[in-house]
Amino acid sequence: MKFQLKDGLKIGMGENIVTHKECEIMKVTTALLFDAREAAERPVATNDGHKLLISPTRLQIEILRRRIKHIGEINGPISENELKSLSDDDVEIIAKHAEKLDDAEDIPTDPRTSQEPAAD
Repeated sequence: MKFQLKDGLKIGMGENIVTHKECEIMKVTTALLFDAREAAERPVATNDGHKLLISPTRLQIEILRRRIKHIGEINGPISENELKSLSDDDVEIIAKHAEKLDDAEDIPTDPRTSQEPAAD
């Protein structure tokens, strides 16, 4: 799914800044989910020793940045720093288009949040 960003991804410095506004995202795949979950894992010390925990916020960030095929000439997945450099409006635009794509494909962004009953 292709669309335009409002402010765009700015690359370069000084007079050499180029703003990329065309964005394309893709649907969620199993491989994308595995990669995003792995990136969202953090070791945490507990009374029972160290455990790997997944932050739901970190997981959504990892899924979103991996869904981006490209912004202008910048191929995805974009880095976390590139995602952070986008305006709030642009991140919201990307998230809304991702939601539209999910609704069209009828695929949840995270299977653990599906409202359908689990298979026995």
